[in-house]
Amino acid sequence: MIRKQFTVTDQTILQLVSEIESLRLQTNRLPENQAELVKLRGEAMPLSGWRTPLQYIKDPNEAEYEIQAHSSDYIWVVGYSSQNPSVGVVRY
Repeated sequence: MIRKQFTVTDQTILQLVSEIESLRLQTNRLPENQAELVKLRGEAMPLSGWRTPLQYIKDPNEAEYEIQAHSSDYIWVVGYSSQNPSVGVVRY
């Protein structure tokens, strides 16, 4: 079961990253915060495999961001950082 939750979460994060990068290309900037991202997307933040909302965190001093998800019990955290996109989605 946990493998499926990780797979769903990984795919959902990568889909959101694709949407954010498309927004960046269209507007020439990143959304300043999660509320703005939700407004630009026109829908709530997607849910992880644990049914918890993904979190968008923009670095206020850089043109970079992170996407984080956590399991419902906060034991697992899954994330993506635009500072190092070649690493992809990581678990910690």
